[in-house]
Amino acid sequence: MQGVGAANDHAGSSHAETPLARIAVTLDRLGTRIPSDFMGLSIEYPAVDAYLGATPASPNTVFRQLLTNLGSGSLRIGGDSQDTSCWSPIGGHDRTGCAFKITASLPRVVLSTAAATGWRALIGVNLAVSNPSAAQAYATDGILPSTISDASGLLGLEIGNEPDIYSQHRLRPSRYSFARYLHEFGRYVKALKGTVRTAALPLVGPAFVTHEWDRQVGPFVAATGARNLAFLTLHYYPFSACSIPSAVAATDTALLSEGIMARCLEHANLLRLSQVFASYISRRSEAEPR
Repeated sequence: MQGVGAANDHAGSSHAETPLARIAVTLDRLGTRIPSDFMGLSIEYPAVDAYLGATPASPNTVFRQLLTNLGSGSLRIGGDSQDTSCWSPIGGHDRTGCAFKITASLPRVVLSTAAATGWRALIGVNLAVSNPSAAQAYATDGILPSTISDASGLLGLEIGNEPDIYSQHRLRPSRYSFARYLHEFGRYVKALKGTVRTAALPLVGPAFVTHEWDRQVGPFVAATGARNLAFLTLHYYPFSACSIPSAVAATDTALLSEGIMARCLEHANLLRLSQVFASYISRRSEAEPR
C-alpha cells in the first residue's frame, strides 16, 4: 500500500504527489491480536456528573449509548484530578489536598454505567494526600457497596496518577524520589490488602509518565509484589513520547517521518520489556511458598 496522502488541490493537475508513507503488509508473521476491550476513555472526577449523570436514577443515556455503540472497553475515572479528590460522602469541611469531594453517588453512577454498557471502570485513588486510611474508607464505604450486584464492572483501583511529576504539580517537593514513592505506595497496598473486606480489590499502578521512572517498573513490581497488582499502567502521550513538540507540529508528514517512527518504536520496546519483566516477577512470586 502506498501513496497515502491528501487529494490534489488542483483538479486535473498532472503533478505527481510524493507519498507520505509506504506500508508493506504481510500475512506470513501475524502480530499480537488487539483485544476486543482495547478501547478506553478517561474522565476527570469533576466531569463525571456531566458525562455519566448525577445519580444512577438519572444517568446520561446518550453517553451510555455511545459506550454501547463502541463495544466493550475501559472507563478510567481520575487523571490529574484523582490526586486532588477525596472521599467525602456527607460533604464536610474542606481538607488540604481535597479540591473535589467524592460523594456516595459518584462511585454508584460510575459502576452502574459500567454494568449497563458492558464496560469496566478503572477508578483513581488519591495518593498525593498520603492517607491510606482515607483510601481504605473510600474503597470500603464507596466502592464496595457499588459492586454488590455486579463486581465484574470494576477493572481496578489505580493508586496515584503520574507520581513522577508530582513536584511539577506542587504535590511533592522537587527532591521527591522513587524510593519515597515506593514507601508511600506500599502503605496503601498494606492498608487495602491487609483488610479482609478490601483484600480482593484489584490494585493498579504505577501510572508513570517520564522515561526515567519508566525504567523503574521492574523494581516497582518487585517491591510491591506482583500478586498485589492486577496489572500495570504507564502513560505515553504521542506528542511527548514521540518527540512531537505540540499539536500544531503534529502534521501527517511529521508523524510519519522515519525519525519520529523510530522514537515511538523505542518507547514501545521499553514498554514491552517492562511487561516481560513484570510477567517474570509474577511467575517467580507464584512459585514462592506463602
